[in-house]
Amino acid sequence: MPWPKDGREQALHEHIMSLPREGLQGNSQAVIKAIDDYSNSNAKMMTFKPSKIAASRAAMEEMSPPPKVLVEMGTYVGNSAVAWGSILKDLNSGKTDGVKVYCLEFNPEYIKIASDVIALAGVDDVVQIVPGAASDSLRKLKAEGKLDKIDVLFLDHFQQYYLPDLQVCEELGLFHEGSIILADNMDAPDPPEYVKYVRAGGRGGATSVKYDSKMVRTRPDPERPSGVEISKVIKV
Repeated sequence: MPWPKDGREQALHEHIMSLPREGLQGNSQAVIKAIDDYSNSNAKMMTFKPSKIAASRAAMEEMSPPPKVLVEMGTYVGNSAVAWGSILKDLNSGKTDGVKVYCLEFNPEYIKIASDVIALAGVDDVVQIVPGAASDSLRKLKAEGKLDKIDVLFLDHFQQYYLPDLQVCEELGLFHEGSIILADNMDAPDPPEYVKYVRAGGRGGATSVKYDSKMVRTRPDPERPSGVEISKVIKV
């Protein structure tokens, strides 16, 4: 079902930007909570929920050395971008040298909203929105020398592009052993092609990237399951 174009994102934007700055400016957790509270009380939003953020952080905490470079495909209104910026800073003890979140977003309206949200949360020093199609942006960042390796890849854009865009990352040599991929909206009863691919270990063949993948549940309800597909690169 197509996502409704009824102005709900703009309404969220206006609400967040109208709130008192005290308690929000530079406070990532407060900004994330304000967005989640609005979504729960008003129109449903396509936001990455706090329970999924927590599951993702737990996976990132297991990485050694701590992750520094995260690429997000699908930024929407910016709450996940805020979370990634905050988490990477925390995991690197507040040091920002080499820390970067690249947010690949196609929709100009979402880019405007997310830019304001990211600045409000105070993570715009490490979070950069890259406009355009994800695959094009990946190639451009690689060609410009801005993106060498990805520690964490977050997939939350159009689901039909999850697998093709993952394979672009493979083609460009962006993964290293230990990289992780976080994929939202992959908990359908009939596993999508992306899930089949990563759970099979990847493309196959001696020179291909290999994955170890599992669904981490964030809502145990069997009738309405929810979680994050977390894949670890075990060979490049």
